[in-house]
Amino acid sequence: MTTDGGGWTVIQKREDDDVDFYRTWNEYKHGFGNASKNYWIGNDAIHALTKDQDQELRVDLKRFNGDTAYAEYSTFYIGNEADKYRLTVSGYNGTAGDSLVPHNGMRFSTKDQDNDIVSYSCANSHHGAWWYFACTHSNLNGKYAQSAVTSYKCPYWYRWTNGYKALQRTVMMIRRKRTSWKTTVLKADAYINLARYQILSVDVRQLPYIQVSPRIIPRRRNISVLTCNRMKSNVTKMHILQSLVFLVLFLNVGLVSADSNNLEKSILDGSTTSGGKVSNVLRDILNQESLVRFSMVQRIQNLVMDVIDSKNNSQMTKQKLKILTTELKDLETRDNGIETEVTILKQVLQVLNETEQMKQMKNRELDVRNKTRELSTYNDLYREQLNVVKNALRELKGSMYEGRFQKMENTFKNYSKSINETLDGLFEDHKVLNLQVLNVSSSLSDVINSDITSVFCDMTTDGGGWTAIQKRKDGSTEFYRTWEEYKQGFGDPKNNYWIGNDAIHALTKDQDQELRVDLQRFNGDTAYAEYSTFYIGNEPDKYQLTLSRYTGTAGDSLIYHNGSKFSTKDQDNDRDGGNCATSWLGAWWYKSCHYSNLNGQYAQSALIGDKYPIWYRWKKHEALKQTVMMIRYRI
Repeated sequence: MTTDGGGWTVIQKREDDDVDFYRTWNEYKHGFGNASKNYWIGNDAIHALTKDQDQELRVDLKRFNGDTAYAEYSTFYIGNEADKYRLTVSGYNGTAGDSLVPHNGMRFSTKDQDNDIVSYSCANSHHGAWWYFACTHSNLNGKYAQSAVTSYKCPYWYRWTNGYKALQRTVMMIRRKRTSWKTTVLKADAYINLARYQILSVDVRQLPYIQVSPRIIPRRRNISVLTCNRMKSNVTKMHILQSLVFLVLFLNVGLVSADSNNLEKSILDGSTTSGGKVSNVLRDILNQESLVRFSMVQRIQNLVMDVIDSKNNSQMTKQKLKILTTELKDLETRDNGIETEVTILKQVLQVLNETEQMKQMKNRELDVRNKTRELSTYNDLYREQLNVVKNALRELKGSMYEGRFQKMENTFKNYSKSINETLDGLFEDHKVLNLQVLNVSSSLSDVINSDITSVFCDMTTDGGGWTAIQKRKDGSTEFYRTWEEYKQGFGDPKNNYWIGNDAIHALTKDQDQELRVDLQRFNGDTAYAEYSTFYIGNEPDKYQLTLSRYTGTAGDSLIYHNGSKFSTKDQDNDRDGGNCATSWLGAWWYKSCHYSNLNGQYAQSALIGDKYPIWYRWKKHEALKQTVMMIRYRI
């Protein structure tokens, strides 16, 4: 209850080798050990505590030489047993370096259940249980060592020790997030009369205090009334006290201005759904700045109390005051930066709103076209019927029915006139809409540049309308190519090809496309995977991948790569220490390194290896015979 304000629940603890952590899936599920010394709370318990996604994680580490460090993550939760306790973690802050985010999205593995992404068992090779990938940047449940040995089987945190140095003590703790600082209140009131060298009264209850839900930093004891007789020994102290009061008042303005919800509402009032994404970025910036100011106010409050209690001499207090003043100037500079960010976000929001309006105009144009086509069909039908009636009138002219048919002819003429007037109005609306969507039409010409001469279209699979962006049928086309080749595209759409990263970005940048991946084994078996959201960034963004919401029969081997940048043999953008593209002879959105490798080296049979086109969640490391990636407009 003391670390960083307290309120932590310990989920893992290692202090010595009294408890063996090399255990089975069922033991890690239910938990084991002694909470006062060495224990694991249990995966079912961690899931129950974090399933609402409102927990933050802190990892405290200690080396055998006494050095300590920590890592905090603003988001931490794991899935249930059916999801293999999959890890979700983000928002690192601390002194130990980030050795956990590389495991983000991984499933838990133990010595009797292997859920990592390599052919062997990381749990067995590293003598532990963890969210291994291939294999690990941290291994806090590894085999305990009695000294600072170097071994990947021991508990280690790679980013802190720059290697596999065994740690003496580890603790993992969670608590509910502190989501906002809207309840922050600052008060300051000290009556100081330095002109007359007399202080009438100073009461610490009127000095700055901070109330932050749910914790309250308490007020301290009262200060007795100071008179002129004692003023000389306190003049310097009161000068410093006055300066500190004004510093707190300055920070008060900063904290009020950092109310993320109010500022977000003022910027995004009446915005579209797209604006919500902008607001999340802004909210993160403002919450971070609020935390900085909160820390600064705490330090000022402590200095105020030290001045009152005479814990420091005047020279030391002045020095601390000088340091705080310098940091406040830095805060002011950062505030100016935030104002600039707000301006940029407003501009982004305006562009998003304009894009939404263009889509609405396009939909309206389609509605007018459909209505025009429908009425035109009805008009042709009525004209045809009218001609039939006219012919009948000619034959019956002078007969007893002539009057009746004449009346019927007039009725049809009036109805036809009404339809023509309606069509004329619709055609006028159509002309207006054509002018309004001129910019939309002109922008569509940029979707596929002049280098793309043809594409493969699938008009049968699942209702048709698919545009193939990747296709592999045999080994006649080399896919181990450069960044520039993958940018422009290569191959034959009828056989083997890559449409080009610039083209994929142009087709998906409006974030209205879905993706389908069709796979075939050498024995003829087939499977597929569909994602309701799929798009990639532009070249400056390294064609970063975004996708979500899997369905299908092949298993999800692409979500692991979500958020990763594209890598080729001559441009390494992955998170691994080496170049995944050269290691696995392909080009892909590698992370560290892959669950799928559809642009890998083609094999002539069902060979086993990660360098071939594979889809791990379907047939693990088995080379596939055919692969097709297709996109279409999401309905």
